Amino acid sequence: MKKIISICAAILMVTSVFAQAPEKMSYQAVVRDGSNNLVSSTAVGMRISILQTTPSGTAVYVETQTPTTNANGLVSIEIGGGTVVSGNFATIDWANGPYFIKTETDPTGGTNYTITGTSQLLSVPYALHAKTAETVTGGITETDPVFGASVASGITGTDTTYWNNKLDSYTETDPVFGASIASGITATDTANWNNDLIYDGDTTYWKVNGNNVFYNQGNVGIGLNSSNSNSLLYLRGYSYNQNTLWAQGYVTDNPGDPAIVRIRGVADGPAVLEISKANGAARNFGWIRMGVDGNLTNLYGSNGGFGIGIQPQRALHINDVMRLEPRNTVPSSPAKGDIYFDNTLNKLRVYDGTTWQNCW
Repeated sequence: MKKIISICAAILMVTSVFAQAPEKMSYQAVVRDGSNNLVSSTAVGMRISILQTTPSGTAVYVETQTPTTNANGLVSIEIGGGTVVSGNFATIDWANGPYFIKTETDPTGGTNYTITGTSQLLSVPYALHAKTAETVTGGITETDPVFGASVASGITGTDTTYWNNKLDSYTETDPVFGASIASGITATDTANWNNDLIYDGDTTYWKVNGNNVFYNQGNVGIGLNSSNSNSLLYLRGYSYNQNTLWAQGYVTDNPGDPAIVRIRGVADGPAVLEISKANGAARNFGWIRMGVDGNLTNLYGSNGGFGIGIQPQRALHINDVMRLEPRNTVPSSPAKGDIYFDNTLNKLRVYDGTTWQNCW
């Protein structure tokens, strides 16, 4: 028995268009044999033609495809994505219709097309037709009153060109800007700024090298309008509750560990002044470490006292010999509790509030 292929339905779908319409249309059909049984999971040959004006009109586009039906006998293709026989799907003028779609089918998958069907495209592929709006000819008159009252309405093609050319031809007339420091910034200044924050082997101005920032072109002042000519770094605060210098380092309770603030006399030499604070499990104190030529002394502050070479247990605690420089004269205007060593008497003397008393 001769097989009969029945094209039951054709569904045309066009994806929404944003920038450019896709040059394809979706097409579906159900294929059945002469006994009205579905032709399932079978490759079929198809030739699709787009006819203009009448069902027998001029074929403006023809293509072939060999799709495979699914388990329900449904074949799905995209017209415009097959093997082109003639015409150009992208150049079809959908506004110049009506148009008809003609399908020819070979159920054996070849090109012996025995079944033919033609139907009109009742819904014009609007998205494909709308692609004509991708280009606009002639002028457009803007009538939106909100736009007309806005600054944007005054933007011209020349303005856009200036913007694209980085304002090279623009003259700034804003008096506030003209009176500001920013008005003096030039392209050279910007280039210098960009170059001076990149380590490129140059050794001038501020430089970034990894996580480090350095400057070796002179003195630096912070908190004032100019640097001190005698100081590489000059810091100045402005109020009683403003820290002139605040530094916080690694918390440690070992005097040999890195200091919070360290000032060296010479490169890689001993610390001349080192101020640290430790807060460890064993003790809580701060210290000032001073010395020259490798001879260092730790001055501790803890428990309301001050210690030299030792953590203090009294207001003053010295872990070494203490020396009072002998005096040849009695101190003037003494107060009770003053102490000195008398070079003439060779005695340690203490003022009791009335007179000087020898300690032995």
